[in-house]
Amino acid sequence: MSYNQKNNLTEEVFEGISDIFLSVDPNFRVNYVNNAAEKFFGVLKEDFIGKDILKAFKNCENDIFQDKLQLLHQKRSFEFESHFNTPNSDKWYQIRVFAYKNGFNIFCQDISSLKKPELELRVSEEKYRSLLNNIPDVVWTTSPSGETTFISSSIEKIYGYTPEEIYAGGNSLFFGRIHPEDIEMVKRSFENLFTKNELFDIEYRIKRKDGKWIWVHDHSMATYKQEGEWYADGILRDITHRKKMEKSLEESEKKYRSVIETAGEAIILLDHKGFVSEANQKALELTGFEKDELVGKSLINIAPLIKINPEEVLSAFEDVIHGRSLGKIQWNFTDRKNNEKTVILHYSPLKENNEIKGITLILEDVTELKKTEEAYRKRDQRWTNLISNLPGMAYRCRYDKNWTMEFVSHQCEEITGYKPSELINNSIIAYKELIFEEDRDHVWSTVQDAIGKNQPYETSYRIRTFSNEIKWVRERGLCVIEDEDLFIEGFIEDITEQKNAEELLKKSEENYRSIFENSIEGIFQSTPEGRYVSVNPSFARIAGFDSPKEMIGSVTNIKDLYVHPQDRENLIELLKHQDEVNDFQTEIKKKDGSVIWIKINVRAVRDEKGDLSYLQGSIIDITASKNAQETVRRSEEQLRLIIDSSHDFIYSYDRQGRFVSANKSLCDSMMISEDEIIGKTHEELGFPQDQCQEWNQLHQKVYRTNSTVTSLTTSIMPDGKIHDYEVVLNPLHDYNGNIIGISGITRDITERKKAEEALKESEDKYRTLFESDPDYTILLNLKGIILEVNNAAKQITGLSKEEIVGKHFMELKIFPPEELKCNASMFTKFLNGDDVKPYESLIYDKNGNIRWIEIKITSIKKNNTLSFILVICRDITDRKIVENKMKESLHEKEVLLKEVHHRVKNNMQIISSLLNLQKGYVEEQETVNVLVESQNRVKSMAMVHEKLYQSRDLTKINVPGYVKNLISDLFYSYAIKEGEVESIIDIENITFNMETAIPCGLIINELVSNSLKYAFTPGMKGKIVVSLQSKSEKFELIIADNGIGFPKTIDFKNTKSLGLQLVNSLVRQLDGEIKLDSGHGTKFTIKFAELNYKPRFNE
Repeated sequence: MSYNQKNNLTEEVFEGISDIFLSVDPNFRVNYVNNAAEKFFGVLKEDFIGKDILKAFKNCENDIFQDKLQLLHQKRSFEFESHFNTPNSDKWYQIRVFAYKNGFNIFCQDISSLKKPELELRVSEEKYRSLLNNIPDVVWTTSPSGETTFISSSIEKIYGYTPEEIYAGGNSLFFGRIHPEDIEMVKRSFENLFTKNELFDIEYRIKRKDGKWIWVHDHSMATYKQEGEWYADGILRDITHRKKMEKSLEESEKKYRSVIETAGEAIILLDHKGFVSEANQKALELTGFEKDELVGKSLINIAPLIKINPEEVLSAFEDVIHGRSLGKIQWNFTDRKNNEKTVILHYSPLKENNEIKGITLILEDVTELKKTEEAYRKRDQRWTNLISNLPGMAYRCRYDKNWTMEFVSHQCEEITGYKPSELINNSIIAYKELIFEEDRDHVWSTVQDAIGKNQPYETSYRIRTFSNEIKWVRERGLCVIEDEDLFIEGFIEDITEQKNAEELLKKSEENYRSIFENSIEGIFQSTPEGRYVSVNPSFARIAGFDSPKEMIGSVTNIKDLYVHPQDRENLIELLKHQDEVNDFQTEIKKKDGSVIWIKINVRAVRDEKGDLSYLQGSIIDITASKNAQETVRRSEEQLRLIIDSSHDFIYSYDRQGRFVSANKSLCDSMMISEDEIIGKTHEELGFPQDQCQEWNQLHQKVYRTNSTVTSLTTSIMPDGKIHDYEVVLNPLHDYNGNIIGISGITRDITERKKAEEALKESEDKYRTLFESDPDYTILLNLKGIILEVNNAAKQITGLSKEEIVGKHFMELKIFPPEELKCNASMFTKFLNGDDVKPYESLIYDKNGNIRWIEIKITSIKKNNTLSFILVICRDITDRKIVENKMKESLHEKEVLLKEVHHRVKNNMQIISSLLNLQKGYVEEQETVNVLVESQNRVKSMAMVHEKLYQSRDLTKINVPGYVKNLISDLFYSYAIKEGEVESIIDIENITFNMETAIPCGLIINELVSNSLKYAFTPGMKGKIVVSLQSKSEKFELIIADNGIGFPKTIDFKNTKSLGLQLVNSLVRQLDGEIKLDSGHGTKFTIKFAELNYKPRFNE
């Protein structure tokens, strides 16, 4: 296949992909774009070619390559994600930039469908985090080490530390502050949560930041694993207040038990089932039972033992349990010692949260009193007959503080609930005990005052009857003296109804005043003309005034309070025609001028003629509610905007399958308005019957499972095209959890399915490439386990895929022992992030022969994290054989080249010796000088060859050593005595090739020879400086002396001197320039560049 054919095929491949593809040269200019890029940027290809890629992308929402310039200039490959907002696109793309020798290839893949759930998840997480930060309990997430990875902001209110302080403090900030008595229990429970998955539900004490100890309840039900790490979520609650209440309750129960045991009466406690739960010592003495014979036993089972009818006991118990009043109960029974006894049974229900949980029985022993009562009964009969018709209770009592009755008329029972016999001589109760304790002193002082004045008295007071009813009585009486003893005779009548009426009136007035003063609502009375008659403190506070008095005095016209005065006039007009107006909303101005919303409920009070007399009503500040409604309205608008801007179809149904809502995308797709969709089913909208049946089955599945249902479907839309859709349906619930409908989201996945099919096709291609690659390719996990091999690897090793996959690469016996250690080291270095360049190694093939391979290790990453390792082994056995042959040949050539240089040097040395012999056969000094100069020139060239064959590198000469030896030979040749001329050599540590070294050496030879011959007069202390330094890309050679100077009459560039002619010629050969400075002695400065080797023949 020709190059053009390959190029055309490549372009066809790129033109057919949906990803954006651009090819860029090293100067960042576009040299190719595919159809997808042309469509994306909205620019024709011919207008795009040659354009700066950085400027091209500036048309997007953000300059995506601006922070990647360094990577581009470094010719590095990289990838990243970015949001594009161009005239033709508003999507998220993944951008991959691949660098190669001739520029960059850029791929842009649409990842909007993947990015949108990520963004929605981020919003959801923010809502979730906001919820966590606003609940009073603390929500936490921790690891098995106790390191907190998340904790809600409520922790600061409970614990005193901020979430940031807890993250920074580690587990010591938690475990280090638990109470010493609780720490072991907490650690054990925490450990069992992770090791045994046991419920973590404990209460313990912990010290706050301010040093106070608090009680907390900590709860976590289970652990979970995320990205290979274990975590647990939990909730922590402050229970300090509850603990204090429990302690107070415990102390109260101790006091209660102490009261029972020390009481003077017999006390028995029953539970709600009639079982005895407690009995004090008096009760045991009264009944003759031992404690274990009573406690835990049913009262029904105990009754026959003391000759009491069980049915009577059961009936009384049920009446008390069900809240029916029994009054006092008198029981006659026989104790365990056969003594007949009479007791008055007082009861009171034991309540908890207004629910009867048991009964307290107090048994009053009245056996002796009953006997006395019978003796008095006969004597009192006469008096009973006399006063039987009086409307009150006649009495005679002693003048003592117990009001000890000697006679009481039968009306006593009607008023007090006690029989006369129960009051006489205080047999059951003294009359004093019936009088309210708060009233006793008043009654007693009234009687004493009357006796002191010898006058009758009259007073009113309260009594408590046998049935615990409170009554008001009026008492009239006077003092009588018999046998020097004082008695009081009088009459007591029931005035409860009268007092209750008075009390109700008083309470009504107090209640109204209490409501008026303490109501959180504003209450007012006002005239129709606009003056406040009264306002309560809440109204004054709502309106911004310090007191009702200030408000009434400040507001002379109520209309002035209204932001819209017409509202006040409208309200008055309504009340003229109706008795009340409710939920009237308006805005008013507070004292400081700020505006609030209020809701008014007002009633019209009219005079006898029916005219409006005054207004009486209440107001509520609804500013917060109004603001909340506005916030909700805006939120709903934003939500609607978001739903309508979504490309997905978002909709909802009622239980009958009728559409309740539909967003813009769905309406546009169906080419009808939302009003035409709402209230209709799929059948009514004209969907095909098979699709209607499919939708009905999906709906039934949602109702049946009460969970999310996901499905894939295909539909022909009104545009006539077939679309693939992903449908997600969720049940909608009311406040009671009942399903009231379904919400749905349908996403058009037509393009995604095409992309998936293209991806599968691409994967098949890559699988083919992988299997057909001639290199041995192996895929490893991070532990070195082989996951996949290609055919080439199986063929070279002679092993099947089953024998290779699943094993560690060190287990395969395909490497010589000395190579295993090297390969393991390279694998470890790569895992540690070190750069591992391709290296050579040895393996055994299936025949047991050693083969050379070049190993290249590369990474496969997921989300920028190393996930797999790809090892590519190229067989370089043939190449190694050629290389070894080339090395052997090169060695032979190096030996031969050294021999050549050695022989050239020897030949030049022979020439130098011949010149030296020739000097002995001539007499003219000029001829001798010519021969010496020629001899020196030959030596300078011979020295180059000598240095070359002595050097490891046959192409380079160490200049400093060469120059030092050259100058030393010149001083010797001209017989310069020690101390006459000083040589200063300043040569940078550089090397020259032979092409540069020979002319450079000849120049130094000529100019130093001239200085030695002509610069110094006899007896003159001379100095010669030779300097060679690199200057940028050139070299600077300076040869100077402090002699008599160069003759000004001689032009050194145009002279008959052979030496200077040779110098100028050599400078030109070096493509350099030469300058002369004869201001102080003679100084030649020559600048030149190193000559490149020029081949003399075709290879």
